[in-house]
Amino acid sequence: MIKILLRILLPIALVILLATASLFILGQLSTAKLTGTVNSNYISAPVTISRDSYGVPHIEGESRQDIAFAMGYLHAQERFFQMDLLRRASAGELSELVGEMAINRDKRYRSHLLREKARAAVAALPSHHLRIADAYTQGVNQGLSELSIRPPEYWLLGQAPQPWLNEDSFLVSFSMWVQLNDEEASFDRIRDKFYSSAPSELHAFIAPIFSQWEAPLSDYDYQFPATPSAEIIDLSVNTDIAEQTINVEQFSAIGSNNWAIAGNRTSTGKAILANDMHLGIQVPNTWYRVSFQAGNAVPMVGVSLPGAPLIVAGSNSLVAWGFTNSYGDWSDLIKLELNEDKSAYRTNSGWEAIEIQTEKIRLADGTAVEQDIQLTRWGPILNTEDEVLYATRWLAHESKAVNLNLLEMEHATNVDEAKIVCNQAGIPPQNCAMADSNGSIGWTIGGYIPQRIAIDYGLPIAWQVADISWGEQLEVTDYPAVINPESGQIWTANAKVVSGEMLQKIGSDAYDLGARSMQIRDNLSSLENADEFDLFAIAYDDRALFYQRWAEHLASRLAESPETRHQSALEALAKWNGRAEASEMGMSLVAEFRTALISDVYQRIGQWLNSEYNANLSEREAARISRGEDTVWQLVQDQPAHFLPSGMSSWKDYELAIFDEVSQSWLDENGNLTERAQWRNVNGVTIAHPLSSALPDILRGFLDMEDIPLNGATNMPLVQYGSLGASERIVVTPSMESQGLYNMPGGQSGNPFSPFYRIGHRAWATGDALPILNSGNEYQLMITPE
Repeated sequence: MIKILLRILLPIALVILLATASLFILGQLSTAKLTGTVNSNYISAPVTISRDSYGVPHIEGESRQDIAFAMGYLHAQERFFQMDLLRRASAGELSELVGEMAINRDKRYRSHLLREKARAAVAALPSHHLRIADAYTQGVNQGLSELSIRPPEYWLLGQAPQPWLNEDSFLVSFSMWVQLNDEEASFDRIRDKFYSSAPSELHAFIAPIFSQWEAPLSDYDYQFPATPSAEIIDLSVNTDIAEQTINVEQFSAIGSNNWAIAGNRTSTGKAILANDMHLGIQVPNTWYRVSFQAGNAVPMVGVSLPGAPLIVAGSNSLVAWGFTNSYGDWSDLIKLELNEDKSAYRTNSGWEAIEIQTEKIRLADGTAVEQDIQLTRWGPILNTEDEVLYATRWLAHESKAVNLNLLEMEHATNVDEAKIVCNQAGIPPQNCAMADSNGSIGWTIGGYIPQRIAIDYGLPIAWQVADISWGEQLEVTDYPAVINPESGQIWTANAKVVSGEMLQKIGSDAYDLGARSMQIRDNLSSLENADEFDLFAIAYDDRALFYQRWAEHLASRLAESPETRHQSALEALAKWNGRAEASEMGMSLVAEFRTALISDVYQRIGQWLNSEYNANLSEREAARISRGEDTVWQLVQDQPAHFLPSGMSSWKDYELAIFDEVSQSWLDENGNLTERAQWRNVNGVTIAHPLSSALPDILRGFLDMEDIPLNGATNMPLVQYGSLGASERIVVTPSMESQGLYNMPGGQSGNPFSPFYRIGHRAWATGDALPILNSGNEYQLMITPE
């Protein structure tokens, strides 16, 4: 019997072994060339690429064009599939690669005609930037062609990678615009429904403009209004507890931190910059770390975006810079007046025909789907099925808003010069924090800001003023900026950075509450003789200071109930260490209770507005009216009966009902909390490759990162909300880059067969600092001119 089994199993095992060996060999052939020499017609002098044990390259060449060629070569060999996804995602061309599953997404983004705009951006480049773009594209295509076998993702899809074009680098840039902007001005639509239906007495209470958690760089004065009376709003008559919780944290502006401290407060007399940009984390990581030096120019170090020929954030040895999303108002709705058959819209110069542009969205099988895009002078009409039609104007549509001017950061010698580069950079408008080797620090908006008129840009704009509502770009002297504040520190975290006239220039969109900003500000304020490790520690601050008042309030509610489930939760709260640590239950109890309560209150406000004023708000839209923190916190203090659901007799019963809904899945049969209530299980994440979900479970681990419990939450410096977290962490002192610190999720390479696919990931997850500079010369590749 055993011999028979061996005769059957041995051939099977041999086949599996041979298949595995063949796959490994093929996989190795698809990885980047690390050593040796390659030749190219596109460079003028030899280029040396030295990699350390983490796969981080340092490039040395004689000219900036040669450096661009080498960067393109590296990006293609390590990250081409990522680059391909980015260009296709913004252009609305994913379906050609992955099939019909992406068709609705492609239709959404094809409506913006970003490939056309990318071509126009290339045509507008000054000659010195065009030469760099050309060299980069040539490097990408040579790097791609010199892979022995195409990247493994294309095996799974049965597709062949297509050559890179200059315009694709701008499409990669547009992919960041899509991530960082409200390209459909959807928040304007929600606010319009709310403001046009709700009594004016409710506006400031339900949708406050400021929060008590604001921590801007400039002073502001704000008083939260009193709770409206039952004569104005009464939710107890016809609102019910919502059927499901909408996680309002998904709408939070959790999109990055940066901070800087001036030289007079550091141990060296030089300023220090820190930056962690929060994005959706997947494999490979958004950024590709690199350093380079072109001839006698200043050395550069930082993070590049695969697909673009420049360093996005980093240091040039004289100035360091980093970004957070500004959350300004960069998109508008123009309310259209149409003729009877809806073929034309009214303008100040008369009726103008709606232009119809037919686009073909190609599918992976070679067929195509046609899409008719309706265009106006102000932008596309995206809501073509709605009763009221709007043109959507988005800053990315503006020809002067997109360029490669961030390249000029390589030549900035101080904060004042860096500010001008940031202002003129063709990027989605960002908070740019800067620090220089002279000890100066500063903040400004990086990116295009149009001149505006005195109207409310948070609501749809009447067509009568649409032509003048956006003017030419602000002069750099008029840009919002704070240079060398008396405090000796700069901090931004997606909340309001300034107030008054400067805030009006930026506009008011869905800003973060400010709790993160406040905690970073207070951490900075405690530092003297600071060094890089002091600033790095701020990035991993997981103290849940914002949640403490909610913890105390929830504990008081639980203490009023003798139920086992409530006493078990009360005990867990008493043991909580006040941090968003993966093993803690208290963080889950407090964070999820707060989220559910805010969600329910705002969904019921939506119910009431729909019933009383025909607001036509969906549950999701109602939950997005406001962050809700100050409003709901005041309600739990005042406990007004007219804000309770129908049939609910007290706030105690209401809040415990909300808590029970949140916690029921965490309990055992006796009502005691289980390990399911640990924060790691509530806020867990798998950092996954885009294609891993198509594989059997047993194989997904080959593409996905290892499962390491992550600390952190929203409303604190250590942001970790599901798959959204720090996509990189940089701490650097200009001119002292050898002491700079860095980590990022995942590894340098996007190829799972590469030795650099995972290395460095654990350091990011556990808070270990790695050097920002290339730290060795384990691998050396030469590119020589033919």
